[in-house]
Amino acid sequence: MRRKRPSFAGRHRQVFIHMDVLSKRYGKFQAVQDVTLTIGKGMFGLLGPNGAGKTTLLRVLSTTLPPSGGSVTIGNYRLGRDDQAIRSLLGYLPQEFGLPKQLTGYEYLDYAAVMKGFRHSQRRRTEVESVLEKVNMSARAKERTGTYSGGMKQRIGIAQALLGSPELIVVDEPTAGLDPEERMRFRSLLSELSANRTVLLSTHIVADIAATCCGLAVMKRGRLVYDGSLERLLETVRGRVWTGYVSESRFDGVRMESNVISARKAAYGYDIRVLSGTRPFEGATLAPAALEDAYLYVLRSEGMESE
Repeated sequence: MRRKRPSFAGRHRQVFIHMDVLSKRYGKFQAVQDVTLTIGKGMFGLLGPNGAGKTTLLRVLSTTLPPSGGSVTIGNYRLGRDDQAIRSLLGYLPQEFGLPKQLTGYEYLDYAAVMKGFRHSQRRRTEVESVLEKVNMSARAKERTGTYSGGMKQRIGIAQALLGSPELIVVDEPTAGLDPEERMRFRSLLSELSANRTVLLSTHIVADIAATCCGLAVMKRGRLVYDGSLERLLETVRGRVWTGYVSESRFDGVRMESNVISARKAAYGYDIRVLSGTRPFEGATLAPAALEDAYLYVLRSEGMESE
């Protein structure tokens, strides 16, 4: 029996990326399996736990890794046939992004601009100064990158991705390791950048998606288990989220019988959050659903079928 594909009800109006039964294998290991997904202009989130296949998928899209099967079109170009053209409209910030500590931010971007084809010195200078201004790093551009905070390094990473004004920006776990204030600044920057282009944000942090994206896809073990809007994902758990206190003596029993999302130690027991269609234990009360509740629900189920 053929498995139903995730729904595309939440796709954007203007198609920019389309993947059809995309797969990537390493020997017998299936890192990405039969992913069919359509992404339009604006900010789109790719959410999943570590090891879900997100980074592999992004590497395929960025032409740094060939697919094992399926097809991908980006704009008017086809992956595998028009890779050079795809690279010309792509800005990529990988998960492991290192900066030479001895170079200043400006020197690094100047070098990156040369690699992207900016041979004329005046045009290159104008481009570097422009992207520095966009990421609010002009005042710190002449400092060595070894002195930068994590957030500043990520801003330089986005700046190099912006060189050449790409139509597509792909960022992989960009807020990992950032403090809460830097994370908020970076989210705002990505939102601004998505106003006139496609930004594909891959992360395992639910709050990053909730704060920036209108549409998202969820991956689990290489497969797509959800594709649609945040609102539709939230609808899957509305009226199913319960909170309450259970004593230590009752906790193990409730945990075995119910889908416990979280548990916080309290005096002589636990404050817990549970997903259930009916009241899971005496004293439980309905709670407002959060995106993280819905995300965990999808991960623990077989995925959502097409509507």
